Amino acid sequence: MTDGLGNLRLWGYDDRVAGSAEEGARVGRVVQVDRGECDVVTAAGMVRAGSDSVRAQAETAPVTGDWVQVTSRHEVLIGRVLPRLTALTRRDPAERDAEQVLAANFDIVGIVAGLDRPLPPGRFERMLVMARDSGAAIVILLTKADRAPDAAAASETVRAVAGDVDVVTLSARRGVGLDDLRSRLGPGRTLALVGASGSGKSTLVNALAGAEVAATAKVRSSDRRGRH
Repeated sequence: MTDGLGNLRLWGYDDRVAGSAEEGARVGRVVQVDRGECDVVTAAGMVRAGSDSVRAQAETAPVTGDWVQVTSRHEVLIGRVLPRLTALTRRDPAERDAEQVLAANFDIVGIVAGLDRPLPPGRFERMLVMARDSGAAIVILLTKADRAPDAAAASETVRAVAGDVDVVTLSARRGVGLDDLRSRLGPGRTLALVGASGSGKSTLVNALAGAEVAATAKVRSSDRRGRH
């Protein structure tokens, strides 16, 4: 790229993001939020940024996936969160009538469910509603197919609930279904994963990346939930 934005384009920077930023602004994408500070990838590389008073007063706290404008006079600060194209939200447990934004600006929501345990219909349907409300495409990812007594039957049960949403059956350990999922991704496209603890999200991320980039946790044999 001759415009110096090649690195950012791999992270999803496009004309929509460019059009929402102020002219000449330094733009980056939040890849992690940690105790009020954010890791932000910019055209020049990764920076650690805090939030300034203008952004704080606007009550738009940055979340993972946000596109932001950053300033760096004395320290690197997030001056503005750009309008979100998609967002995963839930009711804020601390404020009854407020919504909590979990992640933003993804292209696909992957609802992850492990086939090594019974599928909880209520929780699954709530995640499906949350994904539909996000504004992004949806795919249901049934992991741990190699540990399922009858993966085909479980998949059909999910398809009956999911309606027109695509369902992909995977085994990260055996590489089953990974090519199908990879075909939906590519440079500049973002996948957000949601699912219960121990459902295989981190293992799936590592399989897609071809390296251990997300920590995995052991799963309790009593209830098949992850231990953190």
